Amino acid sequence: MSKRKAAESSLAGDQAYAKATLPCPRPDCVACKVVLPALWRRGTHPDSNLGKTEVGPSREKITHSSAVYMLDRLGVDNHSVFVDIGCGHGLVCAAAAEHSLCKKSMGIDLASELIGWAIGNCPQTAKLSYYTGDICEAWPVALDEATHYFCNNRDFPPTVLCAMAHKLYYNRMVWRRFASAKSISDILGALKRCGMEEQHDVYRFWSGHIVYEPFLSVGTRLSVTLCGSRQRIRIYVMINAG
Repeated sequence: MSKRKAAESSLAGDQAYAKATLPCPRPDCVACKVVLPALWRRGTHPDSNLGKTEVGPSREKITHSSAVYMLDRLGVDNHSVFVDIGCGHGLVCAAAAEHSLCKKSMGIDLASELIGWAIGNCPQTAKLSYYTGDICEAWPVALDEATHYFCNNRDFPPTVLCAMAHKLYYNRMVWRRFASAKSISDILGALKRCGMEEQHDVYRFWSGHIVYEPFLSVGTRLSVTLCGSRQRIRIYVMINAG
């Protein structure tokens, strides 16, 4: 098969996959028709799993259609700065940049292999950037400008959840949105297990300064597909603790 025919065949496959599975409501969204489906297939292929690293199992990946659904419900748009904490292969970051057309999309992950895959495979634009690091030890200053955070944190141990809670607290989270695979009660429990007293500012922030989305008539939970099964992602709006 010639290169041209192979390219046309690949394009047709991408478009058929998108038409069959993706909920993108925009008929002009080239990203969801062509770019993202192809990227998602590469990222979820067994050869791209990088599962030999203890922090990179593909079972924790979110599907493309679920990512688009979650980003739309989270309210990511061209005024947003999006951050994925524990971004893995960077697929959701790429969806934020390509589908949601946000101002900036950033991801951070502990596994350098996963970040390397994201840099080598995701569309590289000025608005898309990735950071390798442990949020328990280092938090890139660039992430503080985010307006929308996503964290597929179902496997995060208490120490990591506690570090994340600290960082978002000190960022003050003034009317920012946070989508989490764990509930606020899980995060509060992690804070307590790490020795956080109930009267501490960080604990009080997370327990007393969270606005759930029903107050905004949007809904607290949305079902997305993670690791082949339907899971709940919860969206919260943080307000200033001052």
